[in-house]
Amino acid sequence: MKCILLLALALGTVSASSGEVYKWTDKHGKVHYGDRPRANAAQVPIKARPAPDPNAERRRLKQRRLLDAFDKQRAEASEADAKRRAEKEDRERKCAKLREQLRQTRIAQYIYRDEGGQRRILTHEERAAYERDMAKLDAKHCREPR
Repeated sequence: MKCILLLALALGTVSASSGEVYKWTDKHGKVHYGDRPRANAAQVPIKARPAPDPNAERRRLKQRRLLDAFDKQRAEASEADAKRRAEKEDRERKCAKLREQLRQTRIAQYIYRDEGGQRRILTHEERAAYERDMAKLDAKHCREPR
């Protein structure tokens, strides 16, 4: 019994792997395909798989390297952009603080310095020099680079 089962299985495998396909139309007009010939069946030619391209693996590796290089370049550009944005935000924050300090200096009645725990009110000339220095800092660091 085991022999017959093995023989049937082997024959089924051989006939299925022989690559013959048949096509026929039944009396209702429905098209059928099968691996065993029937009355009125025509053999359908099966196209063999093309041989693998010997350069396909080389091309695939080249494409992978290019894609990896593009990904790396994109990541580097993204990091550089994030760094530029962070630097710009930091500069804007510092400039806003400097401009507010300059505005406060211009409207203040007195400006003083702490010298050894003692407050000393700036003279008119010292105050003007302090305002000029702050305005120079603003011009130097707070203008958009072109």
